[in-house]
Amino acid sequence: MITFDPRFTAPHAWRASLGVMQRVGDFSLTVDASYARGKSQYGFRDLNLMGTPSFALPDEAERPVYVPADSIVPSTGALSLTASRAHPEFGRVLLIRSDLQSETKQLTVALTGNTKRGATVRASYTLTRSVDQSSFACCSAAQGFAAPTTAADPNVPEWATSDLERRHVVLATLNYPVSDVLEIGVIGRLLSGTPFTPLVGSDVNGDGARNDRAFLFDPVTANDTAVANGMRALLTSAPSGVRRCLERQLQRVAARNSCAGPWQPSLDLQLNWHPAWFGPDRRLTVSLLTVNLLGGLDEWWHGAAHRLGWGYATTPDPVLLYVRGFDPATRGFRYAVNGRFGSLQSAGGGIIVPFQIALQGRLTLGPIAGGGRARKASAQTPDD
Repeated sequence: MITFDPRFTAPHAWRASLGVMQRVGDFSLTVDASYARGKSQYGFRDLNLMGTPSFALPDEAERPVYVPADSIVPSTGALSLTASRAHPEFGRVLLIRSDLQSETKQLTVALTGNTKRGATVRASYTLTRSVDQSSFACCSAAQGFAAPTTAADPNVPEWATSDLERRHVVLATLNYPVSDVLEIGVIGRLLSGTPFTPLVGSDVNGDGARNDRAFLFDPVTANDTAVANGMRALLTSAPSGVRRCLERQLQRVAARNSCAGPWQPSLDLQLNWHPAWFGPDRRLTVSLLTVNLLGGLDEWWHGAAHRLGWGYATTPDPVLLYVRGFDPATRGFRYAVNGRFGSLQSAGGGIIVPFQIALQGRLTLGPIAGGGRARKASAQTPDD
């Protein structure tokens, strides 16, 4: 069941920006700073969730559980949604509200100019810090409520790094006239890793959503031998960034978006050909365009199952722990550690931005102002 808060309203934001520009020879150096404060952001509250937890997990920093311990299936760790309901005849009763906030700070430094060979060059670096109480933006109440992963009470919003943050972005564009009839445009990007959260593959707090953040067991002190061995093996084999993320949070529930995936390069290419088929003013432009060229080459050469992560790729596998049972005596879940946590290969879902290649033509009809040649920009100007 879904209902709207009477005070629900459309989201809005306060924005401020400041920029300066300085000429440096044939180039322009610009510095832009911006700040945005999001207000009335979408969020959800489960009105039918028990107000008081039934018990806590002693080996997971007293994580609250909203179903009675005797209602959990010991052999599988499965929970019953109705056991956590204030009114069992109803399931999840979601109140859609708009009282959450976000904050984004951004600084961009860019250098733009033309070379003596006629090429247009632009290089920029953008530093972003974005935090929010929920990164939910669209389309499903269930997804929205599950988006803010939880360590305790799912109805309490927490500030954390936004799902949408890309902390560092390096962008370079080049438009180069190879000859009078051929131009080439290249857009290259290098983005820091996608934020993601270590998760449990099942619902362990009984709120009816698989959005529980994983407790990071220390292999030295973990009581479960299987978990200790799994964590030890993962910390040995995981990429350095994933290993650091886990090590700094041992013996506590992971923070939302506390890990980051690998840096992602991307390359888009555009060729423009201006044949003289319709007169010397070259009214026809034939263009060959690609999107996420590196991602396409990665999948072509290595196959979908063995991609190396070139170009825009999937978010790393966020599931750290799988539930394999429940011990009523100790009131603790038994887990298996996912040895491929943080891996791109096991994340599934394919390439977020699919590789695309297109051939298009444009013919200019009618008089051309100033008698000049009809030309199409060799590359679209990307958003910083």
